[in-house]
Amino acid sequence: MKLNYHKLFSTLALGAAFAFSANAETKSEIVTIDFESDEIGTMYCTNGGGPNPDMKVVENPYGDGKVLYISGVSSPENPDVWSTMCRIPSFSCPSGFNFSNLVMIELSYYATVENAEVPFSIKLKNPGEGWQGDWTAPLGGGDPEFNKWVTVGYDPTELVFNDDAKGNDKAGTFGFAFGMEGSTRYYIDDITFMFEKEVTQREIDEENLNKETAACVSIDFDNLEANPAGSEFVGSNGGMTNRADMIIDKGPEGYNNNCVHIIYGGHTNIMLWNLIEAPAGYTFDDLRLVEYDIYETEEPGVDCTNGNTYPGKNGSPLLKIKDAPWSIDSNANGSDCGNGPVEVNKWSHVEFRPSGIAWAARDFNVTEGEGDDAVSTPVHWDADQTRDEMGKLTKFNISVGFFPCLNQCYVDNVKLWFQKSGAGGDESGIADIVAPAEEGYTVYNLQGIRVLKTMDKNAVSNLPAGLYIVNGKKYIIK
Repeated sequence: MKLNYHKLFSTLALGAAFAFSANAETKSEIVTIDFESDEIGTMYCTNGGGPNPDMKVVENPYGDGKVLYISGVSSPENPDVWSTMCRIPSFSCPSGFNFSNLVMIELSYYATVENAEVPFSIKLKNPGEGWQGDWTAPLGGGDPEFNKWVTVGYDPTELVFNDDAKGNDKAGTFGFAFGMEGSTRYYIDDITFMFEKEVTQREIDEENLNKETAACVSIDFDNLEANPAGSEFVGSNGGMTNRADMIIDKGPEGYNNNCVHIIYGGHTNIMLWNLIEAPAGYTFDDLRLVEYDIYETEEPGVDCTNGNTYPGKNGSPLLKIKDAPWSIDSNANGSDCGNGPVEVNKWSHVEFRPSGIAWAARDFNVTEGEGDDAVSTPVHWDADQTRDEMGKLTKFNISVGFFPCLNQCYVDNVKLWFQKSGAGGDESGIADIVAPAEEGYTVYNLQGIRVLKTMDKNAVSNLPAGLYIVNGKKYIIK
């Protein structure tokens, strides 16, 4: 499977069906899944399990290249009925996007058996290997057609989330199931996901992060003593410190620096337990980047409470935000902020841009007074209120790592970068562009049209206010 990312910049929505302002500055990206990089015979997963020999990559018998062939039969009594969909366990949105920014899904299929008048349907599932629960009901793509290639489009806003999955409507990673339940022997070509959203000031500020001048909070595990019995510095997201399965040690073989060793996290990622304190003069609103290194092993996790082992592939790294160690998560199941699965047995660097966090609604009680005079008042924040309230904080907690964490892993080099809005450059927003003397500055507008090529940086500064692409990077001219 190959994912091709195509970045587009426009001032118009992809179609009249989607509610974007014609004057809004928007950022678009198209991700296409094709099967050209797969070897012939590569198996894909069923809706309820692992790779299946009846779902495999073949040469396209009705065109060029490679396609996915669904050829299964459910029983000798029903030889032409395949009662399950195919599934891609984890699909990660492009960096800075989440499911709520998905405006269109398109795919092409060729069905050869007309025994069942069933549409080609799609649905979302919880990401991960093995069986995973559904997030949405199936969404059909119109009446089926046979013996020809058909391209069908789906409006993601029509997907209906299950009651227990509604909080995932802004997920950055999801499982994706597709197929014709009740039919068989059909082929699938490209699957295309189209994303679009308005560009926010926070995203511009994140793009303009200047690490040479930004304030940084760095968590140095080398200053902590190795502690095989657990650490007061780290704990589970749910509130347990000094766990024997979340310790400080020297890391994988050949790594000589102290790091956090997560022996078994289960369905919780690690909490960096001491409250993160923003540098003087900064708040959470000024947080531009969270980054760390993570190493996933093939060793099974071992639960310190009962000795049970839990081998299995970890999911994508996640970031959770809390205002205090024991409080409710402010972003529900966590956000991957564009990070996909990492490779096993090697250090991977992951980055989280806070603008990609899918904030969650919160319900809690505020108690005033003491004893018999205490009065408890219920409080509800919607997702936007949660973000606004978190933005005011100078102290907060983060949880990092995998969710779920089945194989053992290590975390090191945690850094949080803070920078005031607009502080990444001068008033023009182009101060940190480095232009080779012989090349100068090439400027495009958001419609992909070149508007300037010059050796003079001041000429760029004099452009009308707006967002531009200067030497391949986004900059705002104020």
